Amino acid sequence: MMDADKMKIHYERLTSNLLEWIRLKVVELEDRDFPNSLEGIQKDLTRFKDYRTIEKPPKYKERSEIEDLDGQLIHDLERSWEGLERAEYRREVALRQELLRQQRLEHLNYKFEKKVRGTAHCHCHIPRVKGTRFTLGRA
Repeated sequence: MMDADKMKIHYERLTSNLLEWIRLKVVELEDRDFPNSLEGIQKDLTRFKDYRTIEKPPKYKERSEIEDLDGQLIHDLERSWEGLERAEYRREVALRQELLRQQRLEHLNYKFEKKVRGTAHCHCHIPRVKGTRFTLGRA
């Protein structure tokens, strides 16, 4: 009887730890405070890929190993895991949208700088400070 109690406590602890990891990960995935540079968003995409390929698979394995010892915990776990999947999807969509936005800004900056360089021979009143790049804010 003691082994069954120990196993139940062990699985309850595993489930609680997994629920806490899911809760923290959902908060992290819902964060939309992205870097304001193409390089920064590319790094965020790399971290997201690492989450999906390195961090999440062992948690998925833990989830599949938890036996149905307490129906409520299992129900909570399944509901939380579904929330994690939704947050993950929303994060991916937001990251890709931000990547496209940053790429457009880089392209506009390139076109602007090219135009400024092309008009450098005229006496236009475009202030230019050597080595300065424009930082465009979010729309």
